[in-house]
Amino acid sequence: MNNTMVKVRWDHVHKDKLNGHLGGYRISFWRLRSLLYSKKTHGDKHTLTFSGERNDVVVTGLKPFSEYSLIVMAFNSRGNGPGSHPVSFKTPEGVPGQVSAFSVTNIQKHKVTLTWSPPVDTNGLIIGYILQYQLINDTEELGSLTTLNISADGSKLHLQDLEALSKYKFYLRCCTRVGCGPAASEERTTVPEATVLNISTSVSHNFANISWIPGTEQTESELYVAFMNNREGNWKISDALNSSKTFHIIEGLEPGTEYTVRLMTKSWVDNSSIFEDVIRTSAKGLASIHGGISNQGWFIGLMCAIALLTLIVLISCFVNRNKGGKYSGILSHNETNQLLQKIADDNDEKPLKSSQHSLNGDLKGGDSGDSMVDYGDEDAHFNEDGSFIGEYSGRKERVSMEIKGNNQSTA
Repeated sequence: MNNTMVKVRWDHVHKDKLNGHLGGYRISFWRLRSLLYSKKTHGDKHTLTFSGERNDVVVTGLKPFSEYSLIVMAFNSRGNGPGSHPVSFKTPEGVPGQVSAFSVTNIQKHKVTLTWSPPVDTNGLIIGYILQYQLINDTEELGSLTTLNISADGSKLHLQDLEALSKYKFYLRCCTRVGCGPAASEERTTVPEATVLNISTSVSHNFANISWIPGTEQTESELYVAFMNNREGNWKISDALNSSKTFHIIEGLEPGTEYTVRLMTKSWVDNSSIFEDVIRTSAKGLASIHGGISNQGWFIGLMCAIALLTLIVLISCFVNRNKGGKYSGILSHNETNQLLQKIADDNDEKPLKSSQHSLNGDLKGGDSGDSMVDYGDEDAHFNEDGSFIGEYSGRKERVSMEIKGNNQSTA
């Protein structure tokens, strides 16, 4: 009858084959495939029941441009009888459904971008799209309707030559050979003349800076900045920004996340976007990287190794310094000279002045007073660390005898 309806007729079951009282007839049908595709699939089975002795019925709710299969069976109080042989039939093309995902983006002062997807139910072969738009500013009179034909494979259109700071309504229809489906519509307002000359974004790990350069004919309309986490899909909009402002900082962003950012005029409801961009924050901030080093296993192991090596070096130094600790009489080189000088001074106080003079003369005429040979015996020697090893008392007696002998000879 049409692309969604068929009329079915059948012959009555002979009375001899009823095997009881006739309860009525049942019709079962299912969709085999869309005629856009060659592969057949068994769709859901639908069943209609009719009481009495009817031999025809109208089946509705079919999908256009599809192939179906149908059987008829009689039934009585005991159940269904055998079904008839299946009959296949095809429904003709119909008008398509409404286009999906229709949107108007990248709105500028004289042009916009329109994007869309084919209808879910095409109901036939798509031969193209029809776009219509008109000016609908807040006046009683509407602008003239402009119509554009778009090819069947189109899914995006850059529309130009629009008026700045003007409100438009766009209508888009999908068409088959039978006709065009219902229109999907959107309203958008173009931006003011020369609102901005350039827009840039600077992104860090948790904030983004949106900056722009005002045009020479900047209007007094307020600006708004909106952003959306592309994973969550929730828009957030800033407070109204003064037209003299040239930047806005978006804070509190998640590191390593993709966002969509818009700069708009008018209000959020109008959704008149001057600029739209997709940004991505960096994975981590520098502070986060440096702050996490102390928690890394390799860093902890390195610190432990350094501490162990330092302890070993300290122990080695301590052992080397105390190697000579078993000797009880160890004096440094300077300490030995001071001791000998004191002994000589004590002996100098006892003789007469002439003897003291002779002694001093003998000392000056000999070797340096720092020489250990003059004061010690031939067995005197220095330890490894330069200290003098010897018995102070024996050395003191020998030195006194030598001084006494010299004094006597001088006298």
